[in-house]
Amino acid sequence: SSDLADLSRRHEWDKHYKECKLLQQVDQDDKIYHVVSATLSADHKLTDYVILASRRTPCDIGDPYVVAFRSVTLPTHPETPEYTRGETLCAGFCIWQDKDHQTRVSYYNQFTPEIGR
Repeated sequence: SSDLADLSRRHEWDKHYKECKLLQQVDQDDKIYHVVSATLSADHKLTDYVILASRRTPCDIGDPYVVAFRSVTLPTHPETPEYTRGETLCAGFCIWQDKDHQTRVSYYNQFTPEIGR
């Protein structure tokens, strides 16, 4: 689950991530990243995001470990002409540890419609 929360390594297993750089460690469970997607936007530029990644441990037995992502605005990293700035409205993983030592992972993603064209 910590691998899912570490966006700096996501390009190793997710073909949609071209690169990712940690911008700010907010606290132990929250980090802000600059992500460059391998997907081209409608104007034929790479898409970039500034994303807050938050991880939450289960509150009770049976609850999932949650890794949540959403776009944020960071004054030190404004939009640039090089990329089309995308917006992740809400995304993340829910990870459940099942009784038979199996792990079940669900992935959710809601982003701005321009990116999916």
